[in-house]
Amino acid sequence: MADQVNYKMEKMIPELEELQALQIFTKDEIRQIVQKRRDFEYTMKRQPLRKVDCLRYIEYEINLDALRRQRKKRMGLKKTTLSDHAPVTRIHNIFERALMKHKGDMDLWLQHIAYCKSTGSRKLIALQMHPRNEAIWIEAASWEFTASLNMDSARVLMQRSIRINPHSQRLWIEYFRLEFLYVQKLRARREVLGIDAPAEAPKELSLEIEPLAEEAEAPEPQLSLQEQSRQEILNGAIPKIVFANAVQAIPGDAAFRLQFLAICHLFPASYSKAVADTVLASALEAFPTDAAVQSAFCQQPAFDLERDVDTVRAEALERFAVALKALPTDAMRQELLAWCAKELTRLSASNWFFERTRALFEAHGPSSWQLYAALVDFTLRTQELPAAVAVAAKATEAFPQEAHLWLLRAQLVMRAACVVEPAQTTKRAKTATAPTKFQAAVQVVEDGLRQVPSAKLLWERYLQLHLSAKAPVAATDAAFQKALAATQNWAVLRQQYVTWLHRAKGLDAVRKAYRSFFLGQLLPNDDTRRWLQTCLDVEAAQPDSKAQQAAVKSLFEKLVDLYGAADEDVWIAYITYYRERGLHKESNDVHWRATRAFPDSVALATLQTPQ
Repeated sequence: MADQVNYKMEKMIPELEELQALQIFTKDEIRQIVQKRRDFEYTMKRQPLRKVDCLRYIEYEINLDALRRQRKKRMGLKKTTLSDHAPVTRIHNIFERALMKHKGDMDLWLQHIAYCKSTGSRKLIALQMHPRNEAIWIEAASWEFTASLNMDSARVLMQRSIRINPHSQRLWIEYFRLEFLYVQKLRARREVLGIDAPAEAPKELSLEIEPLAEEAEAPEPQLSLQEQSRQEILNGAIPKIVFANAVQAIPGDAAFRLQFLAICHLFPASYSKAVADTVLASALEAFPTDAAVQSAFCQQPAFDLERDVDTVRAEALERFAVALKALPTDAMRQELLAWCAKELTRLSASNWFFERTRALFEAHGPSSWQLYAALVDFTLRTQELPAAVAVAAKATEAFPQEAHLWLLRAQLVMRAACVVEPAQTTKRAKTATAPTKFQAAVQVVEDGLRQVPSAKLLWERYLQLHLSAKAPVAATDAAFQKALAATQNWAVLRQQYVTWLHRAKGLDAVRKAYRSFFLGQLLPNDDTRRWLQTCLDVEAAQPDSKAQQAAVKSLFEKLVDLYGAADEDVWIAYITYYRERGLHKESNDVHWRATRAFPDSVALATLQTPQ
């Protein structure tokens, strides 16, 4: 190992001597560089070679080369020397040594690619090593197109990648994007050169000449075949071919076809509309009952930026109306609401747009609670809060068994109560308005609980309202009692109840509560254990007394009864409690019982206390 490291260090001598001769680095700095590189070379010989060591070595060399270039520029040295090429070669060598050990690490490959791009290097074999990796093919084609300005090479790379990975959606999409970028580039170049500029209109003649018969019979000038081909390319002929081949390779995926449509919308409609129409026609023909495809067809007019916004929105709504008649599903209604919400975030809308949308939606009516929730959200965005409250009331009337809608309605009612109440300036007046908001929300939640008595979400909200509004202790206690009697989620509620009781009524109330719970059946699950642990925490925080020790003992005995046969940690906590208080007799008694349950436990053996 030492011989190999020394050999590599000797190869650096000419470069280091040159750096010292040019006074880019001092003698002491050269010595530090040598020591640092020697340390890194030894780490590169470690078995197994760690990726982090390679990256640290690469980072050091990149920073060192940046410092060298900065000093050389400051000193005005312009001549290219050995030290200009050696760092790049060395960094490539480190990457190659790292990739020999970590061939499958795509992160490392992409970092090597990024370094090659930054230095203009072409020394890369990633495609040969990973022909199935989409990201590397796309990086290579992007480099050829953007940096090398070679569309032919970029196209060849994408075609090769698709031949190897014919069912890769990402490669087909990126190839389609590449061809569109090339069309954009060609059109921009022709515009700069003035090739496609409209010819100037001929100036009017001072003499009036009647049209001649020979002029009418003369044939219109025809474009050459070459010019026709060029115009077809500029209008997106190649992206159409790519799309057709992609659909042939992956025929049964509607979302895949819509990705091509999304790319078309990234480019001006003057040359992308024809391609978008082709994509949309193909998707409609293959997937006539797909809501996303129908929605894309309905939204298509909105992408024509040259037309008036209200005009294209009206046309889109007409298409949605036809689509909803043909496909009256929740998915289609959801697409309508999603598009309307997106339009509102993009541009402000007129009142007629809100009215038409709501009328269209109500004409077909939501058939699921999720859709009604979306309608409430849309109404809240487009109209005043009272309108949203009214829609939420209709939603709970249509789906009275859905707890989520009751929660949504309670939240809106509470907000509406806050708005209706007059603004108060004094602290006393503000306190007086709180019960109004509290009662408005509680009333809705109670209505929901009458419809869905076992709804966990509603009971949690019911208790949360009482706790956050600082309701009277008796009212909150009654709310907890109702919730515990009605819901199956008793363990979590009991934990909350004990915590609240300790804060509101004190220790005696807590003890009375959990002792009453002991009379019922306790299931040995995680929720029960957390509840018992909460009770233990409350008792352990009290000053030592006979009553406190008796209470703690009863809780530990309940834990041992439920979990002691399967979990030695319960016994260890029990023993530790007595040992910390110097109660060695009780500790030994519990320890003896624990060793009967876990005779081979090492942890229990270490807890043996003196007699």
